[in-house]
Amino acid sequence: MLTGTFLRDFMYRKEAATPELIDMLRAPMVREGYTNAVSKWVPELFTTPRDALSLDPTNWEALDLPFAVIWGAEDKVTPISQGKELATLVPNAKLTILEGVGHIPHLEAPPEFAEALIDALKSMAPPHTQELEQQ
Repeated sequence: MLTGTFLRDFMYRKEAATPELIDMLRAPMVREGYTNAVSKWVPELFTTPRDALSLDPTNWEALDLPFAVIWGAEDKVTPISQGKELATLVPNAKLTILEGVGHIPHLEAPPEFAEALIDALKSMAPPHTQELEQQ
């Protein structure tokens, strides 16, 4: 019963939490073992291990791979300042900020998210792939 309430709490675009989306998110909840798996995961959601590699900025700075960050400007769960900081840590990272979108861009604004993702992936494509697309 709380799936819709919790989902809307994470969203800036509340209307994106349609009954169809809520039903889709509820579907796995009836599978055997779901409650046990979630009960093991939830404590990890609210604590960060002190030895987590992600806490050391030098690990982000050492990444040598294409890196894109797509962030909702209205994210109140993980503020945009954290997205900007993350993007500055990874060399050549591409940051795309979706205006009027909260914490779950792919559910709140699917077309805008898809466009940002496709643009990011295209910018990461090897040069010969881009040449083939132009032919």
